[in-house]
Amino acid sequence: MDEQEDFPLFVYHVTFSNNLDSIMQFGLNPQASGALGRGGYAGHSHGRLFLTEQDGVDFWYERVEAVANDLSDKPLADGYVPVVLRVPSCEQYMQEDEAGTSDANAQSWYMTHSIEPDEIEVWNGESWVMLDEWSSDYDEQAFNDEGYFVYQDQNPLANPDFEAD
Repeated sequence: MDEQEDFPLFVYHVTFSNNLDSIMQFGLNPQASGALGRGGYAGHSHGRLFLTEQDGVDFWYERVEAVANDLSDKPLADGYVPVVLRVPSCEQYMQEDEAGTSDANAQSWYMTHSIEPDEIEVWNGESWVMLDEWSSDYDEQAFNDEGYFVYQDQNPLANPDFEAD
């Protein structure tokens, strides 16, 4: 990666809400199996933690939502609800993820270092909050009355305010 490149203040990671308890305890760990670490991405994903700039969040959210529908007929009940995390940019550890950048059409990186829980915020549909402020009640915002995901542009969890403090 070009050393002259400016890194964003925050970078983002999309995961399932059922992972938040573990992330709260252990942080984001590149050794954990991620939501997209299967199939064709398995070899590429092993031992890596993936992050993206804000322009990539929509793409990765959509991919994680598709995996949720593949893994469960009841994603809300099973906690397969995509959520967006943000962390301060850690440029000294971030390496360009060429495949992710190409797929998302947005800058993506990977790290082989963990990120501590106290450095991670989650979008609750209205604001960025620390992990310990998350409630599974927030998950319901992503679903309609029939139990299907609402369209992404209407889903509060899928539309973080990147300018919010």
